[in-house]
Amino acid sequence: IIGMVEDCTGERMLRDKTIHQLWGGCREIDDDYVLYSSMLREHNTDWEYKLWSDEEAYDEVHQLIDEFNIPYKQYTYDIERWDILRFLITYKFGGLICDLDMSCSGSINSIITGCNGFMYEKNISNSPEMRMIHQNFFYNNPGDKFIEHIMKCTRYSLSLAKGLKKREHVSACIGPSMLTRCYSTYPNKPRVNLLNDDDVYEIITHHHLCLW
Repeated sequence: IIGMVEDCTGERMLRDKTIHQLWGGCREIDDDYVLYSSMLREHNTDWEYKLWSDEEAYDEVHQLIDEFNIPYKQYTYDIERWDILRFLITYKFGGLICDLDMSCSGSINSIITGCNGFMYEKNISNSPEMRMIHQNFFYNNPGDKFIEHIMKCTRYSLSLAKGLKKREHVSACIGPSMLTRCYSTYPNKPRVNLLNDDDVYEIITHHHLCLW
C-alpha cells in the first residue's frame, strides 16, 4: 500500500512523513519563501522537514538518474533538473513535495485520505476536460510505481519539447503536459489518487511566484 499503512486497530496511518523542499542555484533564498516554508512547518509539527540544495539532492540520487536513463544534463533549463531531483528524492525516501511559493494554513494529514499517496490535478479552465497533473505538490512512499513510470518516461519527453518556449518546454519535459501524458499511459490508474483544487486549496495557497 502506498502512502498509508494500517495499525493494529485497522486505522489508516500515514508513514514516510517528511516534507521535502528544494532550493536550486546560487542565490540566497527569498524572504517570502522562508515565510511560506515556516508556515508549512508550523502547521505540520508531526512531520519531519528537509530543505535540499540541488547539489545535495543530486549527490543522493545521481545513481537513479543513471538507472532510469534520465537526460538530466541535456535539459535546457535548471528548473527541469530541479523538478527531476524532487521526484527522485521522494522515490528514494518517500514524503511530500511542496513548492516554496505555497503557504499552508492547516495539517497536510487532513487532505491525504487515500491509500495511494496523491498527485495534484489542477483545473486550468472552466472545462472539466482541461485538468492537468502538476509537479508542485504531491506525496508518495519510496518506490512508488507511478513516480517510477514518470521517471522512465523522461527519456522520451525531451524530444517532445524541441522548439518550445521556456514555459511550454518545462511543461513538456517534466511539468504538467508530461505528467498528464504519463497518467494517460499508466496501466494502473486506480492506484493514483488525484486531488483537485477544492481538496488542495482547503489548506494550501499558491502564490504563483517565479521560482525560476
